[in-house]
Amino acid sequence: QNHIEKYSQRFVTLQGDGSEDYLHYVKVMNYNKKVTTCNMMNTFIGSRVARFMANVHPYKHVFYMTRVGESEFHVSNRIGGDAPLSAKGDQFALRLAEFANFEVDKQHSGFTCV
Repeated sequence: QNHIEKYSQRFVTLQGDGSEDYLHYVKVMNYNKKVTTCNMMNTFIGSRVARFMANVHPYKHVFYMTRVGESEFHVSNRIGGDAPLSAKGDQFALRLAEFANFEVDKQHSGFTCV
């Protein structure tokens, strides 16, 4: 019960009445006795994130998730392919590496980037 009180100070519970069906989320309840996904299984990455979250164990975990940096295709409104990063994407990658080196690595041993 104490855990729930701590979490309620930081998180808002999903309503479950259909008003949030436009969101993408994974809801894990009672240490994985029930896992609900919404709009996560439509994409490969979404399904992988949902699967990962469904396998979380009731131990303290910290997750860092990020999007990819901006590519040349993003700039020209193209989808797909293997385009190089734009100048903004390069800057994002460098900043993300700095964050991982100074913040994540000093807090957690066994850090993995996927």
